[in-house]
Amino acid sequence: MVFWKWLARKLKALLMAVVVISLIMGTMTFLDGTFDQAYQVMALTALFAPFYGLFPALLVTALSDRFAASWKYPRKWTALGIHLLGGCLFLFSVGPYWGWLGVVAAFVFWVTDERLRPG
Repeated sequence: MVFWKWLARKLKALLMAVVVISLIMGTMTFLDGTFDQAYQVMALTALFAPFYGLFPALLVTALSDRFAASWKYPRKWTALGIHLLGGCLFLFSVGPYWGWLGVVAAFVFWVTDERLRPG
């Protein structure tokens, strides 16, 4: 039962990160001058981002939950560092043009996960 609560918390954090990334992508498209395509970009991002982000997000947050508590630094800030390193891996894999979205998504994921963490 503990695993399912952990997984539900992580999926809620992933969905929040997807909403933020979808809004950023839609806003970027809207400001680019293609006003009629902004909503389609938001919808497609909201549809595909969870599939691309599910495994990396769960892997990074599992590593964060496992190792952050055992280090000598405060758990909260260690977890932030691990999440941002995971976002930086996305940055290095796709390049700087789209890669910064991975860092933003990792930060939003961490903030949401910390808010939902019990105790």
